[in-house]
Amino acid sequence: KRFRSKGSVLDVDKQRIRTVLTPGKLDNIKISLGQTPDKSLRKLQLEQGIFYGSAHQAMRHHLKIYPYR
Repeated sequence: KRFRSKGSVLDVDKQRIRTVLTPGKLDNIKISLGQTPDKSLRKLQLEQGIFYGSAHQAMRHHLKIYPYR
């Protein structure tokens, strides 16, 4: 019965917590990278209290800073 009505037998749709890169957070990241430009993404994310993906997105898409390979 449940599978026919909902298309699945799962109880609840699981959703992950979305974080928002506010202008204040972007300013903090920019200041932090200005002081130590060789900082890794992992150290940056731990320092700022954001996810790794958010730190990567902030650097590449918002601040136009590309880490060296």
